[in-house]
Amino acid sequence: GNDKKFVQEPNIQMAADYNPTERSWYKDAVAKQGGIVITEPYKAKGNGHIVVTIAKQAEDKNGVVAIDLSLDNLLKTTKLINIGKKGYAFILDGKQKIIAHPQEKSGEKAADSWAKKIYEDNHGAFSYMYDGSEKQMVFATNVKTGWKIGGTMYSNEIIEAAQPVFYNMLIVMFISLVIGGALIYFVTLSITKPLKRLVTTSKEISEGDLTQTIEIHSNDEIGQLAKGFNEMTDALRTLIGRINTSAGHVAAASEELTASVRQASEATEQITMAMDEISSGATTQTASVENGAMLLFDVTEGIQHVANSSSSISTASAHTREKAEDGGKLVGKTVNQMQSIAESVSQSDEVIQLLNNKSKQIGDILEVIQNIADQTNLLALNAAIEAARAGEHGRGFAIVADEVRKLAEKSSVSSSEISKLICEIQDDMSKTVKSMGHVNEEVQSGLVIANETKQNFTEILLSTNEIAD
Repeated sequence: GNDKKFVQEPNIQMAADYNPTERSWYKDAVAKQGGIVITEPYKAKGNGHIVVTIAKQAEDKNGVVAIDLSLDNLLKTTKLINIGKKGYAFILDGKQKIIAHPQEKSGEKAADSWAKKIYEDNHGAFSYMYDGSEKQMVFATNVKTGWKIGGTMYSNEIIEAAQPVFYNMLIVMFISLVIGGALIYFVTLSITKPLKRLVTTSKEISEGDLTQTIEIHSNDEIGQLAKGFNEMTDALRTLIGRINTSAGHVAAASEELTASVRQASEATEQITMAMDEISSGATTQTASVENGAMLLFDVTEGIQHVANSSSSISTASAHTREKAEDGGKLVGKTVNQMQSIAESVSQSDEVIQLLNNKSKQIGDILEVIQNIADQTNLLALNAAIEAARAGEHGRGFAIVADEVRKLAEKSSVSSSEISKLICEIQDDMSKTVKSMGHVNEEVQSGLVIANETKQNFTEILLSTNEIAD
């Protein structure tokens, strides 16, 4: 304590003039006022051992508590460490003094050039020359004490120690390469063999043979690939079948459309002929009516002459009778011609109605063709998708699918144009039906008038005969 009293354990006889308050560890602990002090290694006065003192001032500040740590065990341990054949480990304190070294005394200052170099950094490694031989140095720093802990050995020992390892590594690498090469060969063979089989089958399928399948012998990635390829082939086979079926439907519908158009053409020709007959009959009717009018005019004149000249009654009556007979015959012909026209108009109306029904049937067929074309276009799109999945080997399917799609588009466009034409024909048919209705009404009116005219001529003839009698 501050009263220079000294207590230690174990109890060692100290020199009579030993004063602990004069020791550096005591002064440093008092100066730090409660802080811990760790001294540099030194030789203890009591037993002469190399020790490190750890000291701290007491809480009441009336003394210092300290403990000496002997480094004998550390020195022995350091001497037992052998690095290589002639290498060793060492410990230096923060002031370049030797703490533990197999060849140097503790407490002495390390004077070699390597000793200065290890204080330039906290840790590292470097090479240096010692007695004409190259050595390797590795060191590190204890953070709390600042001591340098290092190890050194001759460089040729490193090379000698590495050579057996190097040769062993070469042998192991050679054996590994041989075994690895064999494994790679068999693994590659197990992969390439099914892949070659897959490529061969793909070429056959790309040429149009959809009956080919790949046998699956494993459930690995290659097996999954073969399974997917078989599924794709089945899908393409089904798709091509659907396309063939749709193409058959399109061909059948096209034949039906051709037949319907042919029937429509024949019906149109019949309508044209009927219209010509109607036109001719109308012309004849007009001429007959004009002749009847002229005869009626002549009869009227004859009657006028009868009324004005009684002297020529007999002659006029005879003349009137002749004109009345001629008019009756002409009116009879007119009635017959009007009846023939009425029959022609009725037949034309029936033909037009038949043609109108055929046009509706053609419209239904066109709707079926349009649906088939849309379905074919969709199937062609699916075929193109499947062909794209097949990659290079699906290029042939892609071309076929594109041609089918173009054919479907052309069919759709053609059916649209035909549908438009049919609509126009149906519109014309409706107008023709209306016109034929008007013509039929006019013909019936003309027939009534002609019958009335015939009746008038009959009455005139009777009256003339009575006058003549």
